[in-house]
Amino acid sequence: MKKMILLLIATMFMSACVSPTATNTPTASPQGQFAFTPVPTGTETPVPPTAVALPNLETQCIPISSAPADLKMGGTALFLDGPMIVSLGEKALRIPSGPADPSVSPHNRFLAYHEGADLLVATSNGTVIRRVKSNIAISLVGGNWISDNYIRHFSRISWNPLRLQPHVINVQTGESLDLRMDFPNMDEEGGWMVENAALYYLGDKTTDVIYDPLLSRAVYPKKGSFISLYDVLENREQAVIRVEKASDPIWSPDGQYFTFKVYDQRTPTEIYIISRDGDRFMPLTHLSQRYPHISFGAYSWSPDSQKIAFWARKTDKYGEYEGLFIFDFASRRIVDACIEGIGSWGSITGAGLINIGAGPSPLDKYFVLGGRLVWSPDSSKIIIAQFDEENQQVVDLLVDLERNIAYPIATGLEPMGWLAGEP
Repeated sequence: MKKMILLLIATMFMSACVSPTATNTPTASPQGQFAFTPVPTGTETPVPPTAVALPNLETQCIPISSAPADLKMGGTALFLDGPMIVSLGEKALRIPSGPADPSVSPHNRFLAYHEGADLLVATSNGTVIRRVKSNIAISLVGGNWISDNYIRHFSRISWNPLRLQPHVINVQTGESLDLRMDFPNMDEEGGWMVENAALYYLGDKTTDVIYDPLLSRAVYPKKGSFISLYDVLENREQAVIRVEKASDPIWSPDGQYFTFKVYDQRTPTEIYIISRDGDRFMPLTHLSQRYPHISFGAYSWSPDSQKIAFWARKTDKYGEYEGLFIFDFASRRIVDACIEGIGSWGSITGAGLINIGAGPSPLDKYFVLGGRLVWSPDSSKIIIAQFDEENQQVVDLLVDLERNIAYPIATGLEPMGWLAGEP
């Protein structure tokens, strides 16, 4: 495993929380195909969100077939192979991976990785367009990329106590700006929890503020078991959401929506969504009403902000497993693809596939595998990982959502990202 400052593997489940509630001042709804249900305004005590109709849940099983010889993937799919970032095909990339997780920008234009403590930004052919000097390498809750133009990095202010100053770099111009991290009544104890990835424990709250792509909105944990949506430019709070514990916060690539997972002691996980103006807030999924013991693994927005792919662990007559689901905004339906996979850190450790520090395993060379769902640049395909128990190896599947078919494309690699353009 990679060397990290203080590594916390977040495989634990959330502790008890109360039902989410939002208070805000209504403003105009953002334009889009997804209809939100308004929430009560001026609420001072927690109440459940307004009831909404269940999304249409469909079972559309995607068969797995041998990949054709002329398979065209489009762009450059990236994987981790031990300490290397690699791609498939005749013009394969091979880039050493540094001490923190590499990542691809939200609209699939750039690759960010570390060389020592330096942060490098490269194009699909491996050309480095930006090198950022830094004295510390960090993997963030919510990811290092804010948009295709902006990426975060850190400088260390002190070791004891550990204090960091986050910056945002314009990868095109090299301009560096300090990010504001002091917001009203920030929670000094709690914060976002990350269930499906390695998390650096930094000793302060520098990773708890999640900025939108335009750097005009920020979301952060607030004292009293709240999440605050804050307008940075106008210096005012737009919405307050009552949530005891939440995890995996993500802005959609277009910056119109903010999503996160919520746990309740009485019900399984659900994904919640709030508009950037704070005037609409609701559960995005209602799968716990269909599958009483369901829990969610990793989830990922498509580059066009029209779909969300997620892993959900459900129990049926065949046992407990993590399956692939797709939420489509245009049709407002959830599709069960009937494909099993490695959906979280919990699915790896629970199956005994990895035991850190306990010697060889089939996943020893894996660094950050936790259910990554890697979208193609055109939002039509996803690369996922399965574990082949018979052959004791990881199989990488290309799931084609338009043709409703999946192909094995590699073995023993960890899906990492997908760049537009050829290597």
